[in-house]
Amino acid sequence: MKSITLNGVRYVVTLGETYDEFIEVPERRGLKKRRELYVDARLKGKQIHLDRLIHAGLHAMSPASPEPWVETTATQVARLLWRAGYRLKED
Repeated sequence: MKSITLNGVRYVVTLGETYDEFIEVPERRGLKKRRELYVDARLKGKQIHLDRLIHAGLHAMSPASPEPWVETTATQVARLLWRAGYRLKED
């Protein structure tokens, strides 16, 4: 996955090994740069990777949502999907 559109906003998805998940929406002086969603690639293949992707997506779609709600919701949705057999398929 190289990019994704969430709530009509396009994000570049970056998997790396030096950060936890976060969203970057740089907007300065009216200039719009690309928006990025970062997730730690070292977690690939684990349930926590799915959790972190959902967590980042929830923040992107609903930035005003409180962190405890995002954390709980991401974990519960990840657990549901994991138990249903969803796994990352390599490109």
